[in-house]
Amino acid sequence: MSQARKVLVIDDEKVVCHSCRRVLEEEGFDVSVAINGRDGIEKLSQENFDAVIVDLRMPGVGGMDVLRILKRTKPDTRAIIITAYSSVGSAVEAMQLGAADYLPKPFTPKELIQRVGRLFQTIKTPPEPEGEKARLSHERMSVAEAEEVTEGAVAGARILLAGSDTEEMAALRQCLSPEPWQVRTVERHEEIIEIIRAGEADVLVTGVDVLGMKAYDLIPEVKKLGSNIPIIVACADPSLDLARRIREFGIFFYLMEPFDPEEVRAAVRDAVRKAVMFRRQVRPAPPKSTLVRSVRTVAKNGTHVRFVAIGERVDENSRLYREIMGGLKRRSMPMHVELAHQAVGAKEFPRYLEQDNRVVVVAPLEGRAVGGEIVSYTASKFEKRATKEQRRRLREVGYPEVLHWLRAQGIAPEVRIVCLPGQCVATEQAREAASIIIKEGLA
Repeated sequence: MSQARKVLVIDDEKVVCHSCRRVLEEEGFDVSVAINGRDGIEKLSQENFDAVIVDLRMPGVGGMDVLRILKRTKPDTRAIIITAYSSVGSAVEAMQLGAADYLPKPFTPKELIQRVGRLFQTIKTPPEPEGEKARLSHERMSVAEAEEVTEGAVAGARILLAGSDTEEMAALRQCLSPEPWQVRTVERHEEIIEIIRAGEADVLVTGVDVLGMKAYDLIPEVKKLGSNIPIIVACADPSLDLARRIREFGIFFYLMEPFDPEEVRAAVRDAVRKAVMFRRQVRPAPPKSTLVRSVRTVAKNGTHVRFVAIGERVDENSRLYREIMGGLKRRSMPMHVELAHQAVGAKEFPRYLEQDNRVVVVAPLEGRAVGGEIVSYTASKFEKRATKEQRRRLREVGYPEVLHWLRAQGIAPEVRIVCLPGQCVATEQAREAASIIIKEGLA
């Protein structure tokens, strides 16, 4: 028989406490009560509860104080606020502090049961640990552990900003600007999924309207990826229903306009610490990506063309690969794709140059190596104009030594090199890159 869920009710009205106890015990819950905030905090320090129902306004230690302590000491414990006041601002502030739902007084037994039932539907039983393998949970991430995260780890954080409201996003970026974080924005909601899937963001900060969809529709899509990226939602309209709906998905924090820069930075800093701690505690072996080594086609004039991807950024799920394949299909061109779990190496590269009339080398690099732009070269121009980083990257696969050897043997394939920022493999810029790559192959 499963153990009953433990609920603590904190309210300065005894009749409310005892009524809640009676109703919830009839539903099978194990209920404790406290008639003021101080007693409630004491009970919380002595026992673990699955949920807390707390009155927002109480003399002395109020509901907000209880929520702050709950968030700091037992963030896994879900909370419902009850109040006779119709203050939207206070209720939203309570949700910022971790409250999962609200219940306005007076309420019926049915409303109470519905709220508590809905609360427990959003609580997932944590998996059993496998042997001594450490797993991250909110309980494991104590304040002391969070402080162990070095400032260097926090400073290198990658923050993804995504929202339809350009003024809202600009205000958030301004709030984050004093920190040494890499802040990145996107133009389409599909890019959010691609970037998170690729592990290229530590924290997602989003508005309620997210580039053509709602945050409460986007968040489940992010969760489906198995990602534990902390999500912060910013909102100009403090709607209680909206706040509750977003909170149900387990977001990390909820920001309300007008933004307090210190609060925004503190929330993001805490989210980064959580992300870093998760990476330290849980390190599953990453699944091996199926890399795209080459795509071969025949142009209308009979020229055999091969597109060769070097490095490990272009896989079969990458946007760049899909754009290249789509471009070739629209031209009704035959295609042969070579996939593998290992990138093209120095031993494999020569055969591409020997077999085909034209080879287009696709070289994703760090953005600073190409100035963030897509650059294409002929073989002769590459030897004259390539940067040190571009030369180093192609030397890894035996170029240009292989080309020199082939020329000495009287074999002179046409070679084009397209250097592009690595991040554009998964972003909107992939379309532009694919267009240039195909053009170089079919020119």
